[in-house]
Amino acid sequence: MTIVNKGAVPSLMTHGFPQSNINPSQAEIDVTYRMINFISSDFGECKSGPELELFRLHNFLASYPDNQEYADFWTIVNNKELWDMNPRKIAWLTKQDDSEQNYFVVEIYSHTAFAIFPLRKIAGNYFDRIVSGEIHLMIVMSLHGYHDMPERVYQDIIIRYGIDPKNVTVQQESRDMMEALEIASYKYQLPKFNLIWVLEMEHHMQQEILEAIVDTLPAWQLKPNTKWNPPAILNNFHGIEYRKAEWRCSQPTSWPGLTCKTLVHKEYEKKFLSFNGAYRIGRSMLVSLFAIGKLLDKGYVSYNASPSANEIGGVEIFDRMISTVRFSPELHDLFLENKVLLESIDEISLDIPRGLTSMDDFTQVTPRNTSYYENTYFSVVTETSFPNHKLTGGEITEVGRILSEKIFKCIGMKHPFIVVSNPHVLELLREIGYKTFHPLIDETYDKITDPGVRLCMIVNETKKLCELEGDELKHFLTEAKEICDYNYNVLLNKTNFHYPLTE
Repeated sequence: MTIVNKGAVPSLMTHGFPQSNINPSQAEIDVTYRMINFISSDFGECKSGPELELFRLHNFLASYPDNQEYADFWTIVNNKELWDMNPRKIAWLTKQDDSEQNYFVVEIYSHTAFAIFPLRKIAGNYFDRIVSGEIHLMIVMSLHGYHDMPERVYQDIIIRYGIDPKNVTVQQESRDMMEALEIASYKYQLPKFNLIWVLEMEHHMQQEILEAIVDTLPAWQLKPNTKWNPPAILNNFHGIEYRKAEWRCSQPTSWPGLTCKTLVHKEYEKKFLSFNGAYRIGRSMLVSLFAIGKLLDKGYVSYNASPSANEIGGVEIFDRMISTVRFSPELHDLFLENKVLLESIDEISLDIPRGLTSMDDFTQVTPRNTSYYENTYFSVVTETSFPNHKLTGGEITEVGRILSEKIFKCIGMKHPFIVVSNPHVLELLREIGYKTFHPLIDETYDKITDPGVRLCMIVNETKKLCELEGDELKHFLTEAKEICDYNYNVLLNKTNFHYPLTE
């Protein structure tokens, strides 16, 4: 059994469409941001470049033989000479390819994807076989965990086309999605579809590091048909055989953590590292508290008040924060007392100028920012999710606990961390095998449900760690290094990244 459309996996990018709009008109769809791409691979089956191209063409035409729109896309792909998807994405999807079922896979980035791109059109020739149950529908929500997703799956797929919920599986990144599925299942009095919590970025980081290790090996070991015994740590690398084929060898990669020296016993001019590139209100509140506590000079801190270089700045963000912290009179008054200071903070740049959001950089540690890890002894990680929704009806992506590349970059760079996220996110890390840093770092904040109190506890703990010196700092560096080394080895030896939430 296999992924039936592996040569043409639709990838749907949509945003700006209201969750409540169940039956949009074409005019409403036309003004919504939407983009479709196709990711394709043979997962290592083909032996040459021309053979691979024929495989992809065959799979594409098998899915969409009469669709001129998609046929034009295939022509454009060939004209641009686009080749395989990222090898780490190949490794991720390969895990579904070795299965007892036939799957039709579609990748989405928003819960409203199938309101914009109807499944009947996206599934092409496989639609009737999905409806009949002959082929299982696998929806991969990469890097996101929108809790409105179950509602949309029932409305846009299960009810609309009469598909058996047991023939639908959703992979997504929120550990806490199950409650939303229970509610939607009860609302429509239908069985639950299959729901899986996945950690694609953990897997991505593991493969990136292992690929870099492979690239340090002698060239003769990568020649086709060479018999060699790779280090045991490479057993989890998806591409030992794949990389031996010379025509498939990817561009050399480099993971700075292989040579980066963190937690060295020395004097640290800067104490901590905190990247806050993409705007979220929780990050603005954290940076504001750092400024009030005179901690910005103690660390390397990046901060963009807006995702665009030409949009809102410190004044507008201050107004948003004041509105957000109405739940906390103490924070509200504290921010008002420091209004002039906080309104002056528009941006703080480190390695990437404001407004730059290159996808080449967002998951990576590069030579530009490696020194920040070497010259600090802990990170304050602002995760994707922060429970603003509990305060002011904030972003729906901020509901559940998500472990993104931000945490796994710290683990891969052997850097201790404090995490700004939903409560119990450190507990989640421990559940999947990692150690956290209590009592070296007081992690009581992880248990606190009030987001304002939790932020203040994090800032106070950051200040305390910044004041370490002498024997206390030596003790921290020594003990934290043992935990970091342990976590690094856990990351490289992980084999499970899929956790079913339904029975």
